[in-house]
Amino acid sequence: MHAFLRFMMPVSLLTLSLASHLVAQAQPVSIYWADNWNSRFQRFDDLDGDGTFLGAGEVKLHLGAGQPGASTAHNMRVTKEAGQVVSYWLHPSTGRIYRGVDVNGDGTMAGASEVKVYRDSGALDGASSPAALDITDDGAVWWTSAYLLSQPVNGLLRLKDLNADGDAADAGEQILMVNGNVAHTIEHDLGTSTTKAWSLTSIAAAGDGVIAFQEPDGAIYRFDDLNHDGDVLDAGESILLLNATGERPDLPMNPDFADGTLKSLQTAAGYPASFWQMATSIENGVRAFYFGTSVSPFNPSGHNLSGQGLNFLILRGVDGNGDGDINDAGEVHTFYDGSYTDGDPDLLILRGLDVIDGGTVYAAGLKPFPALIPGPNGNVWIHRFEDLNGDGDGMDAGERQLEIFDLGIHGFDPVTFPVKPAFGDYMADPWDFSVRRLSPWTDMGGHTAGSNGAPTLTGTGSLVVGSPVTFDVAHAPANAFMISWLSITSSPLPVLGGTLYTLPQLSEIIWKADASGQLSLPTTWPAGLPGGFDLFVQFVIKDAGHVPGVLLSNAQKLTTP
Repeated sequence: MHAFLRFMMPVSLLTLSLASHLVAQAQPVSIYWADNWNSRFQRFDDLDGDGTFLGAGEVKLHLGAGQPGASTAHNMRVTKEAGQVVSYWLHPSTGRIYRGVDVNGDGTMAGASEVKVYRDSGALDGASSPAALDITDDGAVWWTSAYLLSQPVNGLLRLKDLNADGDAADAGEQILMVNGNVAHTIEHDLGTSTTKAWSLTSIAAAGDGVIAFQEPDGAIYRFDDLNHDGDVLDAGESILLLNATGERPDLPMNPDFADGTLKSLQTAAGYPASFWQMATSIENGVRAFYFGTSVSPFNPSGHNLSGQGLNFLILRGVDGNGDGDINDAGEVHTFYDGSYTDGDPDLLILRGLDVIDGGTVYAAGLKPFPALIPGPNGNVWIHRFEDLNGDGDGMDAGERQLEIFDLGIHGFDPVTFPVKPAFGDYMADPWDFSVRRLSPWTDMGGHTAGSNGAPTLTGTGSLVVGSPVTFDVAHAPANAFMISWLSITSSPLPVLGGTLYTLPQLSEIIWKADASGQLSLPTTWPAGLPGGFDLFVQFVIKDAGHVPGVLLSNAQKLTTP
């Protein structure tokens, strides 16, 4: 049997035997936020694996105060490039976009060697006022200058470092995708419309394109250069994704907001609630869109004309009919209602939102300030929500985990969160919030050395349905026979001078290395696998030239979206 088909056998067995009883698990992530109050970025890591960021050493500086671009920290996104963690953020007062790389691996970006100007508006194309950015799947940085006062550049732009010199300041590396100084045509189910005066307050990556909330229109648009000609002017490249507010009567409105199935977003303040928080993810092979309201429950914009609270409202949308939008009945649902009237009174002001592939949602929330209880109790929480029972929301028992970070616990560190004088509370103000599971592959170690060195198992590829995935074994003995073991649980067992992670629960397939001791197994990640679980893969290898004659490769943990 061809190796490609043979390797699909254990994956198919996994699909059939586990789909009925596996549920999503909280996955290890790193969280970053831009703290506008303290002019610095923080990083959060769950070092002890308890699902929270409350333990010792789990909060640290990512970019310290006084570093380039740290003042009035604003809108940051984090990715991984060539094995390194890379951060991009914007500095509205100077119009600059920065790129930071932790070159020395100490967890903090500092100095000219690690923090560089990625795009300088003054040197490149004049003054601007950047408001938001995100990183698309192809590695491009999309950003928006939000106001008509931002001249001569106003609109939606795309940056790409084409010559790999660490910036996007060279010819052809910045493209104006949408000119905000002129009307832009948007397609929708009723035909086309043109945008009002440009004011994009937030964007979120969606594949190789972005979605953007347009404040004056009260609508969310989707932009994607489908034919790669450097614009979004062609058919299907600029569309209405969602009109939930009804602010513009000429735009078709999602009927579930129009008829009251979902809360009306028209507020007592005379203008609709804004989706300043947006994120997307791949879930079961399709893209899901998340939107959050950032209104305060203490303002007229905090409730609609029916008196329903609109604070901390998170919506989830999926294109059910394949027409490219989520503007049809049944395509948008309330994922979490944290409103003060009929939701969760513990959640007050949504200040950050992100989601990892697979659908685990993280949100940063502010308590009111001054705090209701005097003293050093902090003002920021991070919460986690995940749909465990598949009903499309995160509101059932066990699906919300509140306060997985609490500033009141970490606020006693005067370096990470300095005390502001005359207030008595520890203050932070996350103006952006980026959650990354930087790789679905985790090297667990555990290999043993043999006659050709220590067999090494590596893996490449995204664990998204239809994506190419390759498993490679190197440094096995020439022409050695080996068994691949797969497991969904890990009970590390010291054997043979190494560690066996994968007690064979699913399948054992026999393979043979080539004359150089290598084995490559390309396949395609299949449909039908449950999301949000860990799969362990390890090889047991025969080595006739080594005592005791059996070797272990390292194990790889695959975290499925």
